[in-house]
Amino acid sequence: MRQKSKLRKGIVASTKGSKFIKEKAKTLLQMMEEDAMGWKDLPKIAMMFYDNPTEAIGVLRKGSTLFRQTPIESYVLCSIIYEEIERRSKDKKKLKIDPDYAALNRVISDRLRDLCPHIGIDYNKVMPAKSDKDYGTKRTKFQTMDRQPIINQCIERYRRLAVRQRRKFLTWYNENRNQ
Repeated sequence: MRQKSKLRKGIVASTKGSKFIKEKAKTLLQMMEEDAMGWKDLPKIAMMFYDNPTEAIGVLRKGSTLFRQTPIESYVLCSIIYEEIERRSKDKKKLKIDPDYAALNRVISDRLRDLCPHIGIDYNKVMPAKSDKDYGTKRTKFQTMDRQPIINQCIERYRRLAVRQRRKFLTWYNENRNQ
């Protein structure tokens, strides 16, 4: 029994084995941190890849969510939706008859013809609304895109800009309202 326990310990357990063991073993993360270039070296790294600082800053802005700039099309899209919701919410007679008159999905569906250019979609390829079929609008063979995913895309853009970043959107909206 005693012999087996000594064999399991091996050279590490012997008195001469201590010279093979480092006193403070470093983790892989610690070794990588020592070798890596830090924030202090960022200008040197940028100078290796870019000719001038504006190119480096431009790349940082494109890649970072902190510096990402919202396209102007999103602002225009949100302003159209925002104005329509404001206008419809003031019309109390229609709201009393139809409570969904000022709902976001309905507003976007009704104004989709105006919103499609701002998201890069040809409105002629979008299927008509089901309510339009009641009025005699027929689907053509070129209308291949479903309507609801496009509406969802507009809703998501509106939510990201006009709801999440309300102050930023309203500042832009107030500055550019009359243009």
